[in-house]
Amino acid sequence: MPGHRTPVGLRRTRGRRVRATKPRLAWQMIEAALDAGCTASWVTGDEVYGQDPQLRSALEARGVGYVLAVACTTRVRINQDRTVVQVDTAAAALPPGAWHRHITLAMLALAFLAAVAASAKPAGGPDLNAPARSSNPIGLTIPEIRHLIGALFKQPATSVNSLLVWSIWRRRHQAQARRCHYRRRLAGSSGA
Repeated sequence: MPGHRTPVGLRRTRGRRVRATKPRLAWQMIEAALDAGCTASWVTGDEVYGQDPQLRSALEARGVGYVLAVACTTRVRINQDRTVVQVDTAAAALPPGAWHRHITLAMLALAFLAAVAASAKPAGGPDLNAPARSSNPIGLTIPEIRHLIGALFKQPATSVNSLLVWSIWRRRHQAQARRCHYRRRLAGSSGA
């Protein structure tokens, strides 16, 4: 019907209305705020949002850090990545109250890493094709910052200079791989 409006939370797919999920609605609100010029270094949410990979990907694509909870059935790596267990199994093995302290500290650490990654991000507009043209190394990511901080405390200690040289080398090579990937995708989409 002309002039018919779709109610909030519904979108049309192949002529029928489909209810949007909470993570999808959250992303629409975040995207609208970012497009309007509001700045947000990071966002946080419960497991409803944490289990949605599209929300995480959209946040990463816009350079917004995030701290999102996950369901207790999520599998995680413990013992320096040697063992894979469900979150609830790992939590049950801890002393009473330890899980709350641990998760609070873990979320605080992740929020800190997200804030550092956001503050280290160079200023610039949301040019989606910039990775295809730029020869700069990729920006500092949360895993990269975590690796750098962790390497400072490992024994034998690595010199800060060696650590930074390795980080820049790795990020340049990641940027080169990303550039090739973007160029291939751009070439494929223009020929279609």
